[in-house]
Amino acid sequence: METDFSIEFDRFVSWAKYLYWADLQRRRFISYHNDVVPPDNEDPEWHLVAVSAQWFASMWVVIEGWQHLGYRDKVVDGLLNDYPEYCNLLKRFRNAVYHYQPTVLDQRVMDFSVKGGEPIVMWVSALYLEFQRFLWEWPEKFKGTKEQKLEIRQTLRDITGWMPTDIIPAKKQCIRDLRKQAMQMMESYGDTNSLAAQELLATLDHVQTIADGIPDTPILDCLKQLKGQTSLESKTD
Repeated sequence: METDFSIEFDRFVSWAKYLYWADLQRRRFISYHNDVVPPDNEDPEWHLVAVSAQWFASMWVVIEGWQHLGYRDKVVDGLLNDYPEYCNLLKRFRNAVYHYQPTVLDQRVMDFSVKGGEPIVMWVSALYLEFQRFLWEWPEKFKGTKEQKLEIRQTLRDITGWMPTDIIPAKKQCIRDLRKQAMQMMESYGDTNSLAAQELLATLDHVQTIADGIPDTPILDCLKQLKGQTSLESKTD
């Protein structure tokens, strides 16, 4: 008989799978902008249209799963609730991309590009990073030892094939763990008050202070500023 945890875990892994697939599409999109030249028989502009369409459309599937499962997160919910027009544009864009259309450029694709523009690209990117953070932090919601939570995170990686570890929250945690490990090592050797030990701890504290001052998702501030500028321009027009 399945337990409540096993059911929740299965649903979460299913959602994480779609985030991983979206990440793969994003990597293709990023690779294009890193001067990866398409084959000679492909038009570069249409290559860009193809990879960007797959990346953006795949993100709606992740949002759809989030809404279906009823997950809650202050930052993610803010991005979804404060930008309903972007949600609508992205949903319509996904429908045009992942369902056959008899025209080369569907109006919904044009609306995404024209009405959304740069702000909606930043919005999708911000959501992507926040979803990554939510995935990485998910094991922390459960009671248990640090080792048990690490095991949950490893299991997630084993099943989905991926775990975001290069995001800012994960890097911050790595720094905190490093300081803790250094402290434990010095305590085991009875050396916490020597000059070398104090210098090491001071350095780690300094690095942690700098890291803690970095926003988990810097793009959020840019998005808010860009939205404010867009709103101001609309009022001016």
